[in-house]
Amino acid sequence: MSAPLLKHTGNPVPNSKSRTHPSPPVVEALAVRTTGAGSGGIATFTLDGWGVVAKLQPYLRMAKKLRLSERGDLYFAHVIDRRGQLVDEALVAFLASDETATGYEQIELSCHGGLGAATAVEDVLADAGFRRAQPSELLARAHLNNRLPIVSVEAQLALPRAVTARQAEFLLGSDVFLHRWERLGFDAAMGMRTRDGAWRERTLVAAREALARAPSARALLCTHTVVLTGPVNAGKSTLANRLAGAERHIVSPEPGTTRDRVESRLALRGLDVALSDTAGMRATHDDLEAAGQRRAHAAAAEAALRVLVLDGSVSLTEEQLDAIGRLKTAGPLVIALNKGDLPADESTAGLGFLAGVEPLSISARDGTGLDALEDAIEAALLQNGKPAPGDPFTLRQIGLLDEIRTALESGFEGTLVVRSIIKLIATRGNDEQLRVALDAAR
Repeated sequence: MSAPLLKHTGNPVPNSKSRTHPSPPVVEALAVRTTGAGSGGIATFTLDGWGVVAKLQPYLRMAKKLRLSERGDLYFAHVIDRRGQLVDEALVAFLASDETATGYEQIELSCHGGLGAATAVEDVLADAGFRRAQPSELLARAHLNNRLPIVSVEAQLALPRAVTARQAEFLLGSDVFLHRWERLGFDAAMGMRTRDGAWRERTLVAAREALARAPSARALLCTHTVVLTGPVNAGKSTLANRLAGAERHIVSPEPGTTRDRVESRLALRGLDVALSDTAGMRATHDDLEAAGQRRAHAAAAEAALRVLVLDGSVSLTEEQLDAIGRLKTAGPLVIALNKGDLPADESTAGLGFLAGVEPLSISARDGTGLDALEDAIEAALLQNGKPAPGDPFTLRQIGLLDEIRTALESGFEGTLVVRSIIKLIATRGNDEQLRVALDAAR
């Protein structure tokens, strides 16, 4: 965050419904673009601080002036520069401090979304006294003014990077984690007061279960590289197209059509997957094909998961058996015996014993066995877990949960456990925990 974190204790908001308004503290006025940069229909800015109407009004030409009492109403306005020249057209709405997440007054200003128009409006806002800021600064203000728990801050920091509905649904369910640990913290505090020690075991079980589920939750939010590897003419490109649900990879009966790594980004069971189709393995004197095979080996070594695609209708070769041993040492492996619509070769019967992983019979051509293959890919990437809202998903959360577990296992006094729970959920402004969350999101 480019500006120092706002220090404030208590509610910073003057009571907008009362007849007397104490002088608000001096707060820097921010202009935050809350829509993505780039070409688009609309660009929306959130202007946050005290006295935002007075700052912006001279740069608006409109039928009637903004009024604090008419909050939430939409106004049409022309945005003008300091010389009075038209910059853009905009829709403007005022929100009173008791209606905003930060606890300060806000104006939402929406203009045309093209790069030129939005940049010109940003320049006008700078002239009006608004500092260009990032969305994280609004989250920081909301937390430090006791309006947004730290777990919600972490979820909102992660949401813009969510590319699948499953990832977004998981993050939007972060309140489950918050409420669970609020109850456990209250339970611990009451147990200490009544000298009922049963809370220690309940909290310890909850901490252990949460820590056990954390790797899968964090894996859900990652981008995973999955590499399709194997001999030529095994059907890797046909399988890649089937998984992607589109004809993105060239398919030909001629062996060796794919000579280099071809990557597709797709959502597979709600996971963000970068699927790589690589050059088929065979002996070759073609320098270009050999270079593609070297890249295929490198991609398989670096991937989160390797899917070895074999033609299940032909005999396995020594080279293919050697490849299985090599791929097993590189990490998680799934074996797909393609062309399951043809009679299986008897040499594949004992492959599961040799490979240490049971192969899956599929047909990339007609889709047979694809559900089982996707199940296997999902299980491998999520480490056989099933992430659900309420699971920890940041290193800050995991570190504090481990702190709670250690304190309970070591028999430390209850006040230390309660303090860790308070830091974990941070429903009131906590500058230290906020900095950890913001640093991790950068």
